[in-house]
Amino acid sequence: MEHTVDAHRTPAAAAIREELDRLIAGPLASSPQLGRFLRYIVDEDLAGRAAQLKEYTVAVRGLGKPDGFDPAADAAVRVAARQLRFKLGAYYADAGANARVVIDVPKGGYAPRYEMRAPVAAHIPATVPAPSTSAPPPRVRRVLLAGGVCLALLGALAVARHSSASPRRERAIIAVLPFANLTGVPGDELLSDGLSDEVTSAIARDTTARVIARTSAWRFRDSSLDVRTIGRRLGATHVLEGSVRRLGTRYRISVQLNGTAGGETVWADQFDVDRDAAFGLYDLIASRMHEAMMVRLAGGSSPWPARQPPRDPRVARWLAEARYFWNQRTDSGFVRALAALDTAATADSAYAPTWALLGAVRATMEMNHVTIPGLSAAVALQAAARALALDSTLGEAWTTVGMMRGFHEWRWEAADSAFRRAVVLAPSFPTAHSWYSNLCTALDDVACAMREIEDAERLDPLSMPIAYGVAQAAYYGRRWDTGLRAVERAIALAPDNPWSKRLKAKLLRGAGRTTEARALFSELGDSVDLALFDTVRRAREVPRLLAKLTADEQGRSQFWLATNFAQIGMTDSALAWLERGYAVRQADMSSILADPMIDPLKRDPRYVTMVQRMGLGGRFRGAVNR
Repeated sequence: MEHTVDAHRTPAAAAIREELDRLIAGPLASSPQLGRFLRYIVDEDLAGRAAQLKEYTVAVRGLGKPDGFDPAADAAVRVAARQLRFKLGAYYADAGANARVVIDVPKGGYAPRYEMRAPVAAHIPATVPAPSTSAPPPRVRRVLLAGGVCLALLGALAVARHSSASPRRERAIIAVLPFANLTGVPGDELLSDGLSDEVTSAIARDTTARVIARTSAWRFRDSSLDVRTIGRRLGATHVLEGSVRRLGTRYRISVQLNGTAGGETVWADQFDVDRDAAFGLYDLIASRMHEAMMVRLAGGSSPWPARQPPRDPRVARWLAEARYFWNQRTDSGFVRALAALDTAATADSAYAPTWALLGAVRATMEMNHVTIPGLSAAVALQAAARALALDSTLGEAWTTVGMMRGFHEWRWEAADSAFRRAVVLAPSFPTAHSWYSNLCTALDDVACAMREIEDAERLDPLSMPIAYGVAQAAYYGRRWDTGLRAVERAIALAPDNPWSKRLKAKLLRGAGRTTEARALFSELGDSVDLALFDTVRRAREVPRLLAKLTADEQGRSQFWLATNFAQIGMTDSALAWLERGYAVRQADMSSILADPMIDPLKRDPRYVTMVQRMGLGGRFRGAVNR
C-alpha cells in the first residue's frame, strides 16, 4: 500500500525517519546536497506541509539557493530531483530490496511517497551465480553439449527465414483482453491480470499465430465495445476474453475465443481450480485454443510447442506476479518483480523462463537508468545466458542478449546475431522487433530499422513508445513524411508527452517546414533549438545556453550536447563531449552514425576515429548526407 504519512501517525513516521537516516548515511553519503534535499521534503511532508513543496521553496530551503532564485532560468531543482530518483531507484533495486520502508519522489512534483512493506526474505543478488563448474547431471550435460549445435542451427535458420524474399504466410492475429475479475475482491486482480499476461506469453510461442501485445490489448479493459470493433482497431482476427470467479475456496476460470469478422465464438471452456493451480492454466488454455484454431483455419492439427512445467507448480504464480509488476515500469514494480523471481528461482533453479524473465527485467532497468550504469546489464546477461543454457529456444532471452551486447558492450555483430535469433524464435514479442530496430539504427541500416519497428507496431498498434519509435527510425533515416505520420499517431496516443512534440518539430525542420518547426519549438520553450534557426542568435545565444546547461553534466546527455555544439560549428567542444560520452558508454552514443544533427562533424578525422573506436567504422558512409 502506498500513502503519504502525517506526523500524527507515530509508528509509521518513526520508521520513515529511520529509513531517511539510513539513506543519508548510506547511498546518499557521497551526495550531501541530495541528502539535504530529501531530508527537507520528508520533514515538510511529515509535518503536514506537502502542499508547500513548490519548486521555489524547495530550491531556497532544500538546496540553499538565494532568495532571488528563478525556476524558469535555473533547472537545479528538477535536475536534483531526477538525480535523487535515480539514486533511490538504484538503491531499492539492489542493496535496499529488503527495506521495510521505501521512499520515493514521484515525477511531476516534490512531495515524497512512502511504501510500507514487510521485509522480503531474500532478493536477487547483484550478480547471478554462474552455473556450477562441477559435473552437471546427465540431462543438463546433454543440453549443454547440444547447445553449440543448436545455436549454430538457430543462427542459420534465423538468417534464412528473416532474409527470405517470399511473402509472409497469413496467420491468425489474436488479442488477449485482460481477464475480468468477477470475484468482488480487489486483491484477486493480481490473479486475473497475471493469468492474462501468462496466456498472452504462452500463445506467443505458437508460430501459427501472432499475438497483439499487452499494451495495446489492455487499452480495452472494461470496454463496452464489441469484438468486431476491437478487432478492427487492433488489426486482430480473433479476441480471447476471460473471467475469474470464486466458488467457495476455489476459482472458476472461463475463457472464450471469438472471431472479429462476424463475432462468432470459435472456442470456449472453463476450469475450476484452487488459487495456485489457476496460475498454471495458461499453457493448457493456450494449447486448447491452438487446437481449436488449427481445426478451424487449417482443417487439421499441428503440434503445440509445449514447455516442460516447473518442478514446483507455485513457480507459475510467482512468474505471473513478476510479469505483472515488471509491466508497471516503476521502481517499486521492479523491486517486487525481482523479489518474485528470487522466490521462483529458489523453488526451481532449472526452470529457464524464470531466468529469461529476470534478464528482461534487468535489461529494462538498465535501459531506463533505474540502477547504476552497467550493474543491471551484467546481471541481465548472466540471467539470459543461464536461461539459454537450459532452453536455447527462448526468444525473450535472445532479445536481452541482443540489447546488452549492443547498447552496453558495443559488440554490434554479436548483438545482430542475437536479435536475428530472437525475432524468429519469438515472432510475437514486440520488444524483440523494437529493440532490434534500435540496433539497426545504430548500424545505419535504415531499411532494417524501419522493417523491425513496423513489425513491432503491427503487434502493438496502440503503443505510444512504439509509434514514437517508428517516427524516430524515420527521422534517423531522413524519411521526414513517414516520420511525421508516425509522430502524429504517437501524439494522439499520449497528447501530453513533450518528447513526441519535440520529435515532430525536428521532423518538420528536416522536411524544410521551418515556420511550423519554429512555432512548435517556441511552444515547447526549447530555447536551444529555437536559437538554432537564426544565424545571428546561433553565434551569440546558443553557446551561452549550452554553457549554462553543461554546468551540470550528470543531468545531460553528453551526445545531445555534442550534437548542438556541432550545429553551431564549435567542433572542438562537440568532439570533447563525444569523448565524455564514449568514456561512460552513454546510450545515446549509439546514434553517432545516424543522427542528422551530427552531420557537421563527419568531415573531421577525429569523428571518424571515434566511430572506429566504437566498432562502427565499417558502417561509416562518409560526409555526404543521404
